[in-house]
Amino acid sequence: MQGFTTATANGHEDGYQTEGASGGVIEHNTYQMTTEADSAIAIWDSLKSSRSITVSDNLITGGGFAIYAEDYDPGDSGPGDPSAVGGFSTTQITFAGNAFSTHAAGCIGQFGVWFDRPTWSPYDGGPTDGWHRSGNRVLETRESVDNGNPHANGGLCQ
Repeated sequence: MQGFTTATANGHEDGYQTEGASGGVIEHNTYQMTTEADSAIAIWDSLKSSRSITVSDNLITGGGFAIYAEDYDPGDSGPGDPSAVGGFSTTQITFAGNAFSTHAAGCIGQFGVWFDRPTWSPYDGGPTDGWHRSGNRVLETRESVDNGNPHANGGLCQ
């Protein structure tokens, strides 16, 4: 296993990261991150739009959130940050048939599988055109995570 570093341009430790890519397929990989890592997969749009990327049939664990697919250009609408409207976009990002393991944490990542912030309108901390998810499950419990984060210790991961 290779060691990761935070000595990168944006300081993020991710299994896969793009800040603008198109027409990609990420499949049949194992991402075994720790909860100290930022994510297993991060699809962003800070340098150019990200579009038409399919993430399928992977085994994933770890990260703060295991998955980021976020429109944050020119901002993410977080507290004190401008809206993402008007900049680059993150569209047609599909997650299908992935297995998420509780090996690193009960919530898969430290906080959950999907980075999502419902108060950060208009995109809620997710893709510009919304989440496209099907057949994604927690390996150990078979819980579907297509409609949100899993449950752990009797509560919803967030």
